[in-house]
Amino acid sequence: RVHAGPPPPIPPPPIRVEVRGSPRSNAQAKDSSWVAERGPLEALMRPDFNELLLGTEDGQILEGSQTNFFVLVDGGLVTAGEGVLAGTVRRLLFEVCEREGVPVTLRPPRLDECSRWSAAFLSSTSRLLLPIDEIYEPEEGKASTEADLRCRFEYPPSSLALRLRDMVEREVHAHSVEISMDHVQVPA
Repeated sequence: RVHAGPPPPIPPPPIRVEVRGSPRSNAQAKDSSWVAERGPLEALMRPDFNELLLGTEDGQILEGSQTNFFVLVDGGLVTAGEGVLAGTVRRLLFEVCEREGVPVTLRPPRLDECSRWSAAFLSSTSRLLLPIDEIYEPEEGKASTEADLRCRFEYPPSSLALRLRDMVEREVHAHSVEISMDHVQVPA
């Protein structure tokens, strides 16, 4: 059985995320045990937040619970090279960066360095490349409050962040195939 449909709408700004939880035990695979493991973390997340970022005890951010995570530092892209799912949109972003001359550094961004970041992103097949507006770091076991805000980003129209977002969206559309339902037989 195949299910196909249009992608969900891209969430509108502000995009808020919080650092909560440890990296997945098997980041190379999407498995049902991870859905159960992240449930308690998601239960603490405020409804106006978009994603949980998973970090190590020493402050490295590897990925989101359902996304890849990236930052821009000094005009280059920084993202974890190991311990993350090698997503499709992540691969397209790397291709765009190579074509556009944007250096890519494969190391986990550190939350204590966020004052140096000019941008932060999530990527997934449903979000494409989504610039983050705010990153929070709540106390363990508690919901985020305004006091937990660690980083805030603004994106002028000509920013590298928005240019990368737009180029990745064009790449996704260029690699997409329209599916016609004209020749699909639905069982009675």
